[in-house]
Amino acid sequence: MKIFEVFIPGSFLDDSQGYSKDSATIFQLLRLAFHEANLAVELYSESNDWRRNGKDRSLMEEDRTGLERIGAEYKDLSSNGLGARHDRDFEVERLYKIEQWGRGRIPSEFKTAKTAIYSKAFVSALDSVGKLIVALSKENGAPQSVIAIADEFYAGIPGLVELRNSIQHIEDRAIGVFSYRAEPDDSSSRFFSSFVGDTFFATGRKGANDGVNISLETLEFTLYIINKVVASYHWVAQKQHWPSLDPWYR
Repeated sequence: MKIFEVFIPGSFLDDSQGYSKDSATIFQLLRLAFHEANLAVELYSESNDWRRNGKDRSLMEEDRTGLERIGAEYKDLSSNGLGARHDRDFEVERLYKIEQWGRGRIPSEFKTAKTAIYSKAFVSALDSVGKLIVALSKENGAPQSVIAIADEFYAGIPGLVELRNSIQHIEDRAIGVFSYRAEPDDSSSRFFSSFVGDTFFATGRKGANDGVNISLETLEFTLYIINKVVASYHWVAQKQHWPSLDPWYR
């Protein structure tokens, strides 16, 4: 697991600079959002191993023999025409699935969902980082440079906002509504929770496929941005290093 270090050059913001009281809280939330992104990208990588490794060929023979074993118990059900044969095949497959789930085999849809969950958590954490930087730029005493840093963040991850919107408004994307006050578009393709390599994307509000790379590189860029924000402020007292170790006394 790659754990990114977060350095804060002091324990408190310098009160003499006229910073708002809420600025310190925003900085704390900014740091926590980055930790969430760090964990999300690691969990994504772990959950995505099955996609990189491909199909488990050893299961092919196991599935064949398992279906034949259960099918033998329902052999007589397939002798009453095509409809009965389809019903029998459906029941055999259903029972085999239930048997495999009971033995701990994970459905492929669950594997895909697990990867999507961590991807969405990563996108959500990055979205929080961006929103918090913007919020910080609006606080009293905020350095002017913070506005430009927020713009740099969104320029560096250009698909973030549209991907977030698509995730949050999947009900609109499902019927082809890609922009405000627009009629549903029946001809455009729609993608939800899709991947090209490690890029997670969906059809965005403008009908384009907007994506975010779920990677350590994206996380490194985010930390670079946060460090620029931190460096824009004056700090006092002892410097801080995050994340923490779990205390031994818990």
